[in-house]
Amino acid sequence: MNILTFIQSEYVSLIAGGLGGVTTAWITQKVLNKRGVFTYFVNHNRMGLTVEDPTFGKLTALWNGTEIPNLYLSNIDLINESLIDYENVVVKAYTSDTKLLSEQTQIVDSPYSLEWTDKYRQQLYVADGAQPAENQWALYNGQREYLVPVMNRG
Repeated sequence: MNILTFIQSEYVSLIAGGLGGVTTAWITQKVLNKRGVFTYFVNHNRMGLTVEDPTFGKLTALWNGTEIPNLYLSNIDLINESLIDYENVVVKAYTSDTKLLSEQTQIVDSPYSLEWTDKYRQQLYVADGAQPAENQWALYNGQREYLVPVMNRG
């Protein structure tokens, strides 16, 4: 049997094709696992507004006794659509045209909530008896930074 007949053998083709398929699948999985896909959905619900109407009069929205022009309740849902789980994911939520007044976080189907990152907590740290600086108020009213301990698939 010469080398040409050996290469043209159907068994060699099956083995080479199988090895090529396994190699291609392995490389594809390595590439896909390096790529994380996170999807987020944001939903804003208007809770109140302040308006002066000549017919109906003045309607006022208050937050902790302070009049505000508009009040919204916003929900952000973050979903891991990757094929792998992630640990210690830092998530930033920020705004440029409004103020974040308060917050509540939760991990769906669990009793846990999200905590601020250490970096963010240090930036907002105020010593006992001191007042927050202007840049600390701007940071608190403009963004939040959370640490998600585990982002499971789905």
